[in-house]
Parts: sequence; structure tokens; C-alpha cells
Amino acid sequence: MDDGLTLVERIRQDQIEEALRNKQTQAEEKPKIVKSKGMRDRYKIHRDPYLILEDTLEGFVMKFIKEAGGEVYESQLIDALENNLGYLRSYVKATYKGSPKFYIDKLVKKRVILQENLTFRVNEKFAESFAEIMIPKIKSFQYKKLHGPANPRLNPTRNQKIISMFKRFAILLISDPETKHLLQRPLRKVEGTENFSDFAKAMGQERAIGILQTYNYIRKLKRPRMKIKEKVKKLSKEVDEGFYNLCKTMENIEKNVIRWNEI
Repeated sequence: MDDGLTLVERIRQDQIEEALRNKQTQAEEKPKIVKSKGMRDRYKIHRDPYLILEDTLEGFVMKFIKEAGGEVYESQLIDALENNLGYLRSYVKATYKGSPKFYIDKLVKKRVILQENLTFRVNEKFAESFAEIMIPKIKSFQYKKLHGPANPRLNPTRNQKIISMFKRFAILLISDPETKHLLQRPLRKVEGTENFSDFAKAMGQERAIGILQTYNYIRKLKRPRMKIKEKVKKLSKEVDEGFYNLCKTMENIEKNVIRWNEI
């Protein structure tokens, strides 16, 4: 059948069709590259920690290798990183600015992935502990960004635990009608002018000592701390007063010296 093409044009068309078939065959044989979508939502601080973990360099590479069948060639890793490295972030939201080859060598050195001849596979020992180690770090980073540098609820001090215990016990007693009266006006028998003997007699020896022990503990715990600005202000005032007194002293000395010379 004559399609109106010259011999050279037919050869050129056959070459193009063959190239397209070869490209399609290579695409089918090549493992599918997992792409991270570059949406702004992917970088929000309150994302699920496990999703954040998948978008780290280590998480992405391990997922890519597993979905590719467990083993990949270096060229496949380089292609995957070239297409996705700009979308990946560390768990503290830092970007990866090195070359794919640099990061592959780094992952091998850290034993995130293992190299066997020409292929790479995931280090299963690292993969097992990766999430267990990284998820608490991600949650801690999220809390610091959203609420501040410290989380007293995650790591309360002994004093904070004791105050919480007092509060819990007080709420428990007040909420019960049978014990509510125990916390109402505990010092109703005291006027404030008693000596210790009278105070102990009115309250009971053990109860009086217990009240004083609690007061002493709370007093130290709730002692107001002077802020830095207040300290600087107080120090500045003391310096000004000292300088003023020094000037007055020098002035008096000068007057005495002048008076002595006149005599």
C-alpha cells in the first residue's frame, strides 16, 4: 500500500516507532518511582509524624527500595532522588541540597542501606528501629514549634508532680459531700495571735506540724523570683545612689580643702 511517503521518510518513521516501543518497554521494566507531592500541606508542622517520616531522606529511600522489590541499582536510586529530593525534608524541616550520589554514599556509610555488588537493599535492622527512634524526636520538635521549648507534661519535675498530687487530692475531697467539710475553713479556730503552744492545742499537735511543714514547702516553692529587668533596674538604682553619695562626699572634701586654704 502506497502511503505517499518516500523511502527515507518511511525509515525515519520506523525508527521513531521503534524508539517509542523501546522507551515504553524500559518504563514497564523500571520500578515505579514514588513521588512526594510538593504541596504546602506536606510541610505543615502538625502533620502525622509517620507521614513526616516518609518524607525524610531515609524514609523515602527505604520505601522506594521496598516498593521496587527489595533491590535497586544505583542509577535507579539516582533517578528517584533527582525527581524527589526537592520535595523531601529532614524531621526538623531542613532541605537536602547535596547531589543524589552524595546522599546515597551517606546512607551507605550510615548503614541505612546496604550495597551488594551493583545493587542496594534496605538494612532491616536499621528499618526496625528507625520509626521507634525518630517518632519521639518528631513529636518533641512539633511540640517545641507549637507550644514552646519545653513540655512539663512530658517530663514534669518532682515539685510539679507534688503540686499536681495536692490538687488532685483536694478536688477529690471537695467533690465528696462526706469529706467536703474537712477542707472548709481549716484554720477557723485560729485568730493569728497565738503562740505555738496555743496553735498546737487548737489544731492538734500532729496536724499543726503538718500544716507548718506544708507551709514551709509551699513558701520555698512559690518564692517570687526577681526578673532580669527588675534586677538590672535595682542594680542601676544602687549604682546611681552610690555615685550620688560619692559626688556629695567629694564636694564636702573640696569645700573643706578650700576652707582650710583660706585659713
